[in-house]
Formats: sequence, structure tokens, C-alpha cells
Amino acid sequence: MAVSVGDHGMTGGGTISSTAFQGRGGDVSVTATGSALISGAGSAIRSGGDASSPNVAPAGDITVNTGTLTVADSGVIQNGTTRDVAGSITVTAKDAIVLRNGGAILSQAFTNNVGNVTIAAPSLTIDNGLIQTSTIQEGNAGNIVAEIGTLTLISGGQIVASSAQDATGAGGSIKVTANDVFASGQSPPLAGGEPAPVRPFSGIFSTTDGVGAAGQIAVAAHTVNLADTGRIDSSTTGGGQGGTIGVNASTSLSLTGGAGLF
Repeated sequence: MAVSVGDHGMTGGGTISSTAFQGRGGDVSVTATGSALISGAGSAIRSGGDASSPNVAPAGDITVNTGTLTVADSGVIQNGTTRDVAGSITVTAKDAIVLRNGGAILSQAFTNNVGNVTIAAPSLTIDNGLIQTSTIQEGNAGNIVAEIGTLTLISGGQIVASSAQDATGAGGSIKVTANDVFASGQSPPLAGGEPAPVRPFSGIFSTTDGVGAAGQIAVAAHTVNLADTGRIDSSTTGGGQGGTIGVNASTSLSLTGGAGLF
């Protein structure tokens, strides 16, 4: 499935979807030479398996090329479901990518390995949004590669490839190459008394809560500024082994206000 437009908008539950049943799902390619917007609950670009399928079919890959991409208000780009081998997600923007207010790029699987995510843009801002390839079962988490000019993670914005909950699969690796990296703050309080996330901090995570090992995080940038509890975290809270963190800041590394490497 291929879509090529000037500007692209998906709101009010608008969806572009490829579903795998017994055979491999089709690839999804979206090209918008101007701006692309995915906004609102149910609005999505998706590829994944049909939950009613007797077989575990591979999902197709997702590729998005655009000038500016905004994913907001619980809109998602998602590859993988409970019944498939997740495909990859590749997102490239000529100008900027913004994920805000629950907007997310997600790859998921359960008994199978999670797909990989590759991001490239001059600017990536994650403001209470998420890029995630975590595992919660036997499958290993996917890997994330981000080549960015300026990376900004605020209000609980996260890049995550963890081994979460009771997963036995390992966390994925995260490689960020950027000019400048900034992470600060936490997710805003949830409405209706809902429990806060285990890790509400802005940052980059490949942690473990179960017996699966945490992953590796590598960040190379001119400046890395972590403030107000922002963090790069490859720690363990369960039986799994913690991961490794490598930070190469050629100009400066700043850790303030409870921020740090964990």
C-alpha cells in the first residue's frame, strides 16, 4: 500500500492499515512532501496481524517520508499486535518530527521479537509522547536508531526499548546520534486518579523489570543536557541484568536537578 500526497491529515479515527492473516501483511508507505498530521484517539498508520488468525503471520513494514510529521493526542504509528511477527518502522522527515500529548511511534509483539524503529530528522521533539519497542513477554524488544539534529524530550517524553513487566525477553538497543540532546521533566499528573507510570521521567530507557536483560544505550552528540529528573536509564528493578550506557558528548555533558545516568 503506497500513499503519496502534498499534505496528509488523519484525525477523528482516520486509519491507514495493513493486516496480516495467514500470509505476510503488505508494506505501508506514506509520502507527504509537505506536512503530515496524525491526531486523536484511533487515528493511526498500522500494520499487524489479525487476532483471529490461527497462524502467526509477519506484519508488513511501515515507511513514512515527510516534510514535517506531527503525531498528537493519542494518534499512533504502530507495527505489531498480539498475533504476528512485527515488522519495522522507518520515519524520515526533511524538517521536524513532533510527538506530543500521547502521540507515539510503537512496535510491539508478544511471543515473537518486536520490530525495529529507525528515525531521521533535523529535529525530533517528544513532549509527553513516546517511541517504544519494548517487550512484555518472551520476544526480545526491538532496536531503535535515531539520527537527529536536535533531540528534545520533555514532560515525560521517552524513547524506550525495555524488558517490561514480567518479560523474559531482553531489552533492545538504542543508538542516538545528534548535535544536541535535551531531556527534562516528568509526565503531567493523570486525570481520574489513574496510577502514574512506573518511570514518568523524560529520557532514554532500556531497562528491565523482570528476568530479561536490559539493553544497551549509546548516545553520541555535541551537547547532552539532562535537567529536572531527565535521565538515560539502563537499570534493573527485577532479576534481569542491567544494561550498559555509553555517552560521547564532544562539547559538554550537563546533569542538573536530579537528572542522571542510571
